Amino acid sequence: MLPLPVYHRSTGVKPKKRKLIDYGPYPDEYYAILKKVLRKHRLHYRKICTTCGDYYTFIPLFIQLTLPRVMKTIFLRLFGSSLRLLIRSWLLRNFVTAYFTAKYRRLLREGVSLDDLIDFAFEFVGLPLVKSHQLSDIDLINALTIRPAQVKEEIREFLSILQKIRPKIILEIGTERGGTLFLLSQVADEDATLISIDLPWDNRASKGHSFGFSYPPWREKLYRSFARGNQKIYLLRGDSHSQATLMEVKRILRGRKLDVLFIDGDHTYEGVKKDFEMYSPLVKKGGIIAFHDIVPHLPETGCEVNKFWNEIKNNYKYLLR
Repeated sequence: MLPLPVYHRSTGVKPKKRKLIDYGPYPDEYYAILKKVLRKHRLHYRKICTTCGDYYTFIPLFIQLTLPRVMKTIFLRLFGSSLRLLIRSWLLRNFVTAYFTAKYRRLLREGVSLDDLIDFAFEFVGLPLVKSHQLSDIDLINALTIRPAQVKEEIREFLSILQKIRPKIILEIGTERGGTLFLLSQVADEDATLISIDLPWDNRASKGHSFGFSYPPWREKLYRSFARGNQKIYLLRGDSHSQATLMEVKRILRGRKLDVLFIDGDHTYEGVKKDFEMYSPLVKKGGIIAFHDIVPHLPETGCEVNKFWNEIKNNYKYLLR
């Protein structure tokens, strides 16, 4: 479990009914943990900055998060809970993105290999002084990390293949925490176009989902920061089975063909079949189509990718890992 307790404000007075706006997953929990860390190190901000190694990226956000407590309290009480959620969501979006960028820049300065990038994707936590192995709760993992859904050995084999060909156009179905998108951007060409499709944000539907979750709007800035060189990252929010989503993908491609199609969305038989039938015609001859979770799963998980895989694999040249 996370060694820092989560603080929940309780006044003992029944709050007035207000229309709340949901700006992202668990902003109160994340902000409370962050507040405790920063308060502890308020006079020692250099200690936190050195954990990411980039003062100029991190210090402005650090100062914003350590405003005087009285001013912050007065401001939040004046403007209500909806605006408080908006502010915290803004802080999350900018803080996590700045912290990720600073850590990533430090990694690049030290020299980086494919294994280093994979380790970074699996171990990054968007909170200073907290390690990935300290997070055991799935909600905190979803909120604080970009950890890929794949096994390290599986994704390493896949990425090593892509690193040799440096694909220029990639389509990913199923963004989730963004770790796979980050790794795809690292092995793609510096002028590559990356498209990632995921369902619109729904906090209630996301919790407890067997295969991934739909990310909240505040993480979009983080995902776009993955781009390197002249890369372009398009984040499409919609059902991959919708014709409108397919038409949007075609609009972005402008007649070009995909080098890589990575299918990791709907894990039901009908779902993965529809993704394949709709988007495989967009892949160029000799291109790569990859599926996740093709191994058999327990029936109660609802994962039926292996059934579809067994139907089509003999019709194509394939590499099973």
